[in-house]
Amino acid sequence: MIFKNDKKLLKIIKSQSPKLPNNYYDWEDIYRVSGMSNTDYLISLRSLAENEIISFGDQSKTAFRLEANGLYFNEYQKQNRIQYMMDKLVDFFALIVAIIALIISIA
Repeated sequence: MIFKNDKKLLKIIKSQSPKLPNNYYDWEDIYRVSGMSNTDYLISLRSLAENEIISFGDQSKTAFRLEANGLYFNEYQKQNRIQYMMDKLVDFFALIVAIIALIISIA
């Protein structure tokens, strides 16, 4: 789940250009621009990484790169919503079939 601070940080990241090789962003550069507290920034970075929106370059986690989910975030969210609605639609139809089968078996 993406929260308000995470979206704000993603917007800030997308507005900056990567300063490191291979399209990596420096952790400190984005932190300075964000204006967030250290704790909020770290929580948002972790959340973005857990949702596979960014990926860290190494174990020290001082540089990260936007993944496809981050570059095309709106389209990614739209596809997730469509997938969720389709899953719920299938569940609804399964419930209808089960109710019909119950009514036929009782009658």
